Amino acid sequence: VVGRIQEAVKVYGLTAADIFPGVDSQASRAKGSPPKVAKAAKRETSKYSDGAGNSWGGRGPKPRWLKDGLSSGKKLADFLVNAVEAASASTPKVDSVKTSKKPKRKLPAKYRDAVTGNVWTGRGLQPLWMRAALAAGKSLNDFLVPVSGKAPQH
Repeated sequence: VVGRIQEAVKVYGLTAADIFPGVDSQASRAKGSPPKVAKAAKRETSKYSDGAGNSWGGRGPKPRWLKDGLSSGKKLADFLVNAVEAASASTPKVDSVKTSKKPKRKLPAKYRDAVTGNVWTGRGLQPLWMRAALAAGKSLNDFLVPVSGKAPQH
């Protein structure tokens, strides 16, 4: 049997990887080509499982076994494979996240309604309270906040 297999390998140009999937040998690969990765290594790890052999990675539509379990009153957290691993996998680490944006600084109010206490920085769209007051006959100068000890300019 071995002799016939060896003869067939020579005749058809087969490699060990062709006969035994998942076996990676230097002779079976072409020069410079990356090694084959077994399918099991490519699959994502299971995040949810029902304990009966069903599992789900958390991506795509929920499988029927999970929908049935949720409709029977269980919570999604009940199906977590390992809550600690799942939380760490879905939450990015603060140290590894780099932000290029500076934190926003709070702008001082330029306009204030003394009666209601509403404020506006003067940037962006006018708030509704300001538009209503202007429509009622007030002016922007009526709401100016004094700048560091100076009286409002009229």
